[in-house]
Amino acid sequence: NACFTAALTAIGESFVNSAPGADLRRGVYHTFSTAAGDALNTLSVPVTPDQLAHPSIRTDAQLQPNGTRDNRFITKIRSIATRNAPGGITVGIPTDVGFSLYPEQTTPLPIIRNEELILLRAEANMGLNNLPAALTDINYIRTTAGLLAPIASFASRDAAIDALLYEKRYSLLWEGHRWFDVRRWGRLLTLPLDIPTHFRARVMPVPQSECLARSTLAAGLRAPGCP
Repeated sequence: NACFTAALTAIGESFVNSAPGADLRRGVYHTFSTAAGDALNTLSVPVTPDQLAHPSIRTDAQLQPNGTRDNRFITKIRSIATRNAPGGITVGIPTDVGFSLYPEQTTPLPIIRNEELILLRAEANMGLNNLPAALTDINYIRTTAGLLAPIASFASRDAAIDALLYEKRYSLLWEGHRWFDVRRWGRLLTLPLDIPTHFRARVMPVPQSECLARSTLAAGLRAPGCP
């Protein structure tokens, strides 16, 4: 409870804004440039065209009242000719969807945005079992970013967690949050397994180079498993 309360305090002191018409894209970004010595966005379509999306991105997208899919799916996902990930069937499955979130090699990459802060506030309130406050923020994102109908109420705490994870999945698509979110809320088993050799990672490996870089730090600052 103390950690969730501290999180709410920190979010309240940030640039979070859920007023009508607030810019969900406002935030801090990593910028790229074609100038000499600058880096390009390696997640962009022109630089790395093999950034393929799992087919469940389409099937799991909820429908707007007009029958079209979640607006975040429409704006972040593109249809492609059916193909496999590089390396063949042993490492991937066929898909006909790819990411379009970073269309240019200089498209900025978000570090944290207003949209994420609102969802983090919902998550903190959910951790404190303040479900009405969490519902308010979740519905703000659903109706503003996804153009989806609002949720009237949560049938249970599990339903609230499912709703939060859905919004975070599509609002933060291709921003590196999905695995951490489902792991934190005990939903790792919801990640699909498509071929017998696939498995769900339970931990994030620490590269040896990072272990070595931390070797002179105090024990509490070293990564688990590092000497």
